[in-house]
Amino acid sequence: MISDPSLIDALLGAAQDAVVIADGDGKITHTSARAESLFGYGCGALVGRQIEELLPRRLSTAHPMIDEHLERLARRRDGSLFPVEVRPRPIQTEQGVLVMRVIRNISALCKAPTQHLLLIDASFANAKVCCETLVSVSHGGYTVEWLSSCRDALERLHRRENMPDAILIDIARPDDGELNGFAQVLQSAGKIPILILCESSAEASAKKAVRLGATDYVVKGHLHGRMLGNAVARIIEQPFDAIAFYDEREIAQMTLNSVGDAVVSCDRESRITYLNPAAETMTGWSQAEALSRPLGEVLNLIDGRNRKRTIDPMMTITAGGHSAGVSLSCLLIRRGGTELFVEYSSAPIYDRRGRSAGASVVLHDVSAAHATAARMAYLAEHDMLTGLPNRLLLSSRLPQAIAAAQRNDRQVALLFLDIDNFKQVNDSLGHRAGDTMLKSVAERLTESVRSSDTVCRLSGDEFVVLLAEIKRPSDAVICADKIIAALRLPHEFGQHRVALTASIGISVYPDDGKDAETLMSKADKAMLRAKNSGRNSSVLSESTGAFQKIDWQQAEQLVAAAAKAIAK
Repeated sequence: MISDPSLIDALLGAAQDAVVIADGDGKITHTSARAESLFGYGCGALVGRQIEELLPRRLSTAHPMIDEHLERLARRRDGSLFPVEVRPRPIQTEQGVLVMRVIRNISALCKAPTQHLLLIDASFANAKVCCETLVSVSHGGYTVEWLSSCRDALERLHRRENMPDAILIDIARPDDGELNGFAQVLQSAGKIPILILCESSAEASAKKAVRLGATDYVVKGHLHGRMLGNAVARIIEQPFDAIAFYDEREIAQMTLNSVGDAVVSCDRESRITYLNPAAETMTGWSQAEALSRPLGEVLNLIDGRNRKRTIDPMMTITAGGHSAGVSLSCLLIRRGGTELFVEYSSAPIYDRRGRSAGASVVLHDVSAAHATAARMAYLAEHDMLTGLPNRLLLSSRLPQAIAAAQRNDRQVALLFLDIDNFKQVNDSLGHRAGDTMLKSVAERLTESVRSSDTVCRLSGDEFVVLLAEIKRPSDAVICADKIIAALRLPHEFGQHRVALTASIGISVYPDDGKDAETLMSKADKAMLRAKNSGRNSSVLSESTGAFQKIDWQQAEQLVAAAAKAIAK
């Protein structure tokens, strides 16, 4: 390990060759004076730069996965290239592992490779002048292959043999016919840089070609030999970050195509510019169909609670000038009309000048999580055996019913029901039979009341019926009688037929109390009085009026006697 920085300085001073030391990120930390001289930099000017600036990886002839090799091209400060021999050595320091590269200029031992250009020009005379100029200014560094048409160039490129380092296309006429040929060449060229040559009359077409993907253009009327050479050198030797940007864009495109979340982008006018495959699936729109459509048409988002349209994400960003956070409980109305619960976030998009260029929206499908949450909430408020609301749900509905009755000048009744002698059913037929009986009781209770009423199972064989908005206490008594009659009908379990009876206590808002706890307590006490009075009956709370007991057996006898008298 080298712990003393002076040892590194001594090592650099004694080196016969150029020495450059960089950290793991490729940032240069130390250089020898020979290295500064070799690459054309002043004293200390290399420290802090990236080693990539001196030894561009894209100029390496090694396999792309190999970081270093012995012979490669290096680049001076003025952009000129020269062959070098590189020998890397790791050195251990207190700051971590650094890489020392010993670099030797081998220009005298080998000739740098020439660069091959493909020139597409319909005029032989123009092509000849261009070829001679390029070969002359490069001192033999360029070889130029001439083809007279884009069609010939396409055939040449399709062979994928001896591919050119750059393509020069002469656009002679300011029309779309020339650009159609260029577009086909562009598609076949891949990452090969393209320089457009044009007359001043066709400069608009050249600019359009650059927008379509050409690297640059030059106007021939302003052109002399060295300018043409510089233009070609510039597109070939342009900073490697342009190629890195191309690769990063491809990686970003593949990433967007593979992520599970939907990604949608729009311009400043909120018109769709991009949908990834997940967005196409989620929205029901293909990218081709969605392009240039309003964002709100493709992303039809509504609030999951009140079903009102949400604010356009682009409007939020425009108003705030920054990213919008995650929005929960949103419903996405898909193109076919189906709905998905989604979470979405949005962020502004800026161009290279820092100006707002639109927005991107990311949507995450939370339908499964929402369904799970809804199921959990349902289970928390409902009885597992019967599916009826439980005590928790009753505790929220009873105050709501009291508030509604108060607004509408109505009454609320609470029926506290306990099945008589239910323990005997469990003891004689077993708990499985008991569970079947409880489910049967739940069904008959539900059938005996209105859809606006609530039937709850508190525990065991105890049930509560909440009657919302009744006119008088006698309405509750009639409902209790109906329930008792329904429960007396036989309940079947296998070969067994069981008739059940129940004792019901009734409390009424506001006569028996104005809060849920008081009404429950008085209904429970009234149910116990019904039990003590012989069961199979309903009893109104004493606060509602005089002690009132409804004996169902006696009522049946009275009805039978009345019917017999009418028949006579």
